[in-house]
Amino acid sequence: MERHGARPDEPVLAARNVVRRFGGLMAVNNVSFDVRLGEILGLIGPNGAGKTTMFDLLAGSILPSSGEIYLGGVPVSGEAAHRRIGRGLGRTFQIPRPLPNLTLIENVMLAAQEQTGERLLANFLRPWRVAAEEKAAAKKAAEL
Repeated sequence: MERHGARPDEPVLAARNVVRRFGGLMAVNNVSFDVRLGEILGLIGPNGAGKTTMFDLLAGSILPSSGEIYLGGVPVSGEAAHRRIGRGLGRTFQIPRPLPNLTLIENVMLAAQEQTGERLLANFLRPWRVAAEEKAAAKKAAEL
C-alpha cells in the first residue's frame, strides 16, 4: 500500500471507535486498531462476529454508522470503495474468480482504474488512446 503523505509515525491504516448497525443488529461495536508500515494484523472470530463487515467498512463497500477510518492519516470513512482503491486500499474475496472465462492477465487488467475506454464515446473518438491504455494495463498485469 502506498503511503500517500502519512508521517512515518502514523499508521498506514487505522480504525477509531468504528460502529456499524443494521437496524437493531450491532454488527461491529466500537472497533479500534492501527496497522503500521510492514505490520501484518489478523482479524479472527467465530461466524457472525463481524469480520466481513469490518473488511467491508475498511474497503468502503459499506459506511460506518459512527467512528472513523484513516488511510495514511487521511479520514476516509465517507469515501466510496473506488476512491479508497485510488488511495491504495482494496480488498479481495474468498473466491478470487471474478470472471472464470477470462485469463489471469485479463482478470488483473480489470483493476485498472479511470481508463478512457470506460466511456462509450471515447472508444469511437479516441481509439488510439484506448488501445495504448489497454496495452499499458496488459503490461502492468503481466509484471504483477
